[in-house]
Amino acid sequence: MEDQKIFTVAEINEEVAAILRDSFDNVWVKGEISRIVRPASGHLYFTLKDENAQVRCAMFQGFNQHLDIDLNDGDEVIVKSRVSIYAVRGDYQLIVEDVSLAGLGELQRQFEKLKNKLAKEGLFDPENKKQLPAFPSTVGIITSRTGAAIKDALHVLNKRFPLIKIYIYPTLVQGKAAADNIISAIDLAQQHAACDVLLLVRGGGSIEDLWAFNDEKLARTISKCNIPCVSGIGHEIDFTIADFVVDFRAPTPSAAAEAISPEHMIIKNMVSEKQNRLFKIMHDVLDNLKEEMGWITKTLNFYHPANILNQYAQRLDELFLRLHVQQKEYINRKILLLSQLQSTLKGISPLATLDRGYAIVTHENNLELIKDSDRLSLNEKIKIRFKKGQVKAKVTEK
Repeated sequence: MEDQKIFTVAEINEEVAAILRDSFDNVWVKGEISRIVRPASGHLYFTLKDENAQVRCAMFQGFNQHLDIDLNDGDEVIVKSRVSIYAVRGDYQLIVEDVSLAGLGELQRQFEKLKNKLAKEGLFDPENKKQLPAFPSTVGIITSRTGAAIKDALHVLNKRFPLIKIYIYPTLVQGKAAADNIISAIDLAQQHAACDVLLLVRGGGSIEDLWAFNDEKLARTISKCNIPCVSGIGHEIDFTIADFVVDFRAPTPSAAAEAISPEHMIIKNMVSEKQNRLFKIMHDVLDNLKEEMGWITKTLNFYHPANILNQYAQRLDELFLRLHVQQKEYINRKILLLSQLQSTLKGISPLATLDRGYAIVTHENNLELIKDSDRLSLNEKIKIRFKKGQVKAKVTEK
């Protein structure tokens, strides 16, 4: 015993810690996070486990403050760490310096590899993309029948252009069979030959959820599709291989539906037409009022355009009022003239003669006036009209 070195507990822990640090200074460990704790100090403490074992982990603030992912219990991760001992309890632990979600790195490498391959082949080139129809009459939607994406797309299309005809080609949008399912839907739409444009949409999700849209065969099918294709996959920050191949990429399903809706073009044309008409009206008004409004023209830079337009509006109101007065005077003159003509006509009317006690004699069977008794025969029937009423008579004596 006298020749043996006797360690204190703290010393032996430090010795073991030094050995572990030297032997396992930079190790990568894969496992599932559990019992994660976030104290006020800003450090992270959690347990990393697999099916057969577990190990405590500590990630100090200096490392986790730059972490760009939100860690939660159940996340499968790969940690960069060094092995150490928590001397106070003698517990073996990992000091974590970096964390990445397991599987994402490999998926990202596959994504970039395929992206570069297809880009070199020209599948992403703008000159290979088809022009979207300005006013599509029929739209095909390729998506899950029960997802939120179909509801969002239909809502936008019905709101913006309810007359548009819609065909839905339901598919899987997640899982191993999804890519082939989407390809079959595109082929069916081409055979159907009824759509002016196709929408390929689905809601947001992780890279694994959206992985079906990174399929090479699907990318080539989209590239060869004879119908213009628009994608609205995931959220604005989500990009898939399909997004690069389609003829137009929208950030969301709703945005994809909006991109092919003709309403914005109609509004644009209407605004342009109204603008041209406004400019013409303003030009005509300025020409007609050039002398009267000359001082405004000279000092235009010192006046707010709104004031000038208000003065134009006031002047137009005056002209409209003057026109209204002139029209009313013109109508009154015509009414007076009509009254005079009526009086003149009344004075020369045969009816006026009747008012003075005279009568009008005509043949019985026609309205020819009888001005000479020689034109009448004995026993001939005649009509006599008085001021009030008329009678029939018979010639008995000439």
